[in-house]
Amino acid sequence: GDTRDVATYSRYSETQTQFASVRVGQDEKAGLGCNLEKAANGSHVLAAIKPGSACCEHGIPIGSTLLSVDGVPVRGMTMDEVRQLTMGLVGTHVCIRFRPPGVHAEYPTVEKVLTRQPASFVQAAGTATSRAQKSCL
Repeated sequence: GDTRDVATYSRYSETQTQFASVRVGQDEKAGLGCNLEKAANGSHVLAAIKPGSACCEHGIPIGSTLLSVDGVPVRGMTMDEVRQLTMGLVGTHVCIRFRPPGVHAEYPTVEKVLTRQPASFVQAAGTATSRAQKSCL
């Protein structure tokens, strides 16, 4: 098979996202194409969305708070735990529930079913400038 650039779902330095090349095959794993930032209150906020990613194609806005993945609430989880929920084989579906930025907690949340896409559809993100804990999904 060939290789394509995808964001590793492992480590972040304080200021830069790390990327690597992985082998493409029938067992290729993919995420949602977004970076999360863990807030002090334990919630996970979409800090960046990669062009061409599942999150981008579904119009999920930056600043949205991720509430659950496939029905599992994510508040208070570690980044690794959230990453495990979002990662899966290319072409498989994942259901996420989120609250768009600026929407009060008393209003209904939004639920979308996303399809994990091959890395070739997703452009690599640039750098992360916050010192907060971040994760690429």
